[in-house]
Amino acid sequence: MALASNALTLVATVEDELTIAAGTETARLERLIHIASSVAATYACRTFFRSTSISEKSTGGVGPLLILDRPPINAITSITYLGTALSSTGYEIHDANAGIVYAVGGSWVTSTIGFSDVSGTIFTGVDRKTYTIVYDGGWYTPTQDNGTTIIRNLPYDIEYAAIAIVSYLRRSMGHDSSIASESLLGSSVSYFNPASSVAGGADWLKKSVPAAASVLDRYKRLSIY
Repeated sequence: MALASNALTLVATVEDELTIAAGTETARLERLIHIASSVAATYACRTFFRSTSISEKSTGGVGPLLILDRPPINAITSITYLGTALSSTGYEIHDANAGIVYAVGGSWVTSTIGFSDVSGTIFTGVDRKTYTIVYDGGWYTPTQDNGTTIIRNLPYDIEYAAIAIVSYLRRSMGHDSSIASESLLGSSVSYFNPASSVAGGADWLKKSVPAAASVLDRYKRLSIY
């Protein structure tokens, strides 16, 4: 099974870091790398791997700043508003690493919809996504690196976080992950909260692989969904 583009490390790298004999656990490590990469992306609320043709819809926003989902922004191909292309002189990359585009001399139009139920309660988050931004965003992962035209530029600390998660998952295989501690003579066993699992997301990662969580905290983005 070949690793997908979103894989944040390689089997050979994991083998080297964890002193695993080459080729002895390939299939298992591929599965764990995919899991770890998904855990990292979910925790950080972002997609790390690079695509040169991302098409993203946006509501615009109040003021001149528009925030895209897959930084760093490497280049913007086009921005359209309700199907009409905007002049490239009307916007610029304001902060590539933060994914911010700036509306030159103005602001982005937001199609705000005022909607309330019979009680008069106003609902938010129902604005129409009138902008379509086509851009090149993200980092090239080790998996995408072909050694010639594409060279990985994913930060090494992100790869480290993925390897740390792989290491934890590999060590915990075959064990009851809900057990926090146990003693032989006292015959006592304490358990994690059932939600403290891979499916538990942020809490699980912070408790189980704090080194990875600490790294990914630096790249975490606010999720509004």
